[in-house]
Amino acid sequence: HRLRLAVAAREGRYTMRDGKHMILAINPGSTSIKIAVYQDEQDIEEQNLQLKMMDIVDNFQTYEMDWDSEPVLLIRAFLDKIGVAPQELDMVVARGGPAPPMKSGAYRVNELFVNTFRYEPLVKHPSILGPEMAYVMASHLGITPIVYDADSVDEADEMEHLTGLPEIRRTITSHNLNGKLMCLRLSEKLGIPYPEARFIVVHLG
Repeated sequence: HRLRLAVAAREGRYTMRDGKHMILAINPGSTSIKIAVYQDEQDIEEQNLQLKMMDIVDNFQTYEMDWDSEPVLLIRAFLDKIGVAPQELDMVVARGGPAPPMKSGAYRVNELFVNTFRYEPLVKHPSILGPEMAYVMASHLGITPIVYDADSVDEADEMEHLTGLPEIRRTITSHNLNGKLMCLRLSEKLGIPYPEARFIVVHLG
């Protein structure tokens, strides 16, 4: 089931059109939803919307996530406050939570993706709510929902998965989204092509 998730989602990789795009970014945390609206790379507005997300995580299997559920209503109110109509959005991007190992990049969220986080999450973490929030909003608006560089990105060498016991393999997870972005920015600042760069990254939080 989990292997099919990665395959099905990767087959739906999204290719952006030319021109400007209005993008809604969703990052659920334990006590809030970090939300932002971008026009391509320009940050239009961002805010932390206060909500006890762990209450939803604890009851996620039976929680009804829809256009009128509390997290989505908060996001809709935020958009209304800053004068952005939902219909102006071109894409909804969410933080991807702990999932089966996958390559880095953007993945279209589908029903298999959503159901895996709802019924078989690797870890009960607020980030498992992000893909379904994006899926609900994007489906209602007829646009694309994606996750990007999820926590379970695993591009480590085979040696790093070895533990010394054949029946036990090391699972590689990290805050890849933030770490990779910092490396990309530093590569650009130093004038080093990203594939040729070698950095030590430490996530503090």
